[in-house]
Amino acid sequence: MAANLERLKKRIKTLEEWVDENEAIGGPEGTLDTVNYLISRQRQAEGMQNHLNQLQQYQRNHKQYNRQPQETNYIRINTWTITKQKKQEHLNQ
Repeated sequence: MAANLERLKKRIKTLEEWVDENEAIGGPEGTLDTVNYLISRQRQAEGMQNHLNQLQQYQRNHKQYNRQPQETNYIRINTWTITKQKKQEHLNQ
C-alpha cells in the first residue's frame, strides 16, 4: 500500500511540474498570445486583400482608359475627348 501511495505521489509531482512548465503556453498568457497572433494574421490578410482589390481596380481603370474604339480615332485633350475631324475643323476656323 505504501508503494502505491509513493507511485501516486510521484505521478502527481510529475504532473504538477508539467503543468508549471506549460502554464505559460496553455494558460491565460498563452491564450492572450494566441489571440494576439490571430488578430495580427487577420489584419495582415485584410491588408493583403485591400492591396489586391486596389491592384485589380487599377487594372480595370487602365484597360478602360486605354480601350479605343476601332471605328473612330480619338485624341485626349485635357479631360475632353474629341475626334480628329472635329479638331481639324476647329483648327481650320
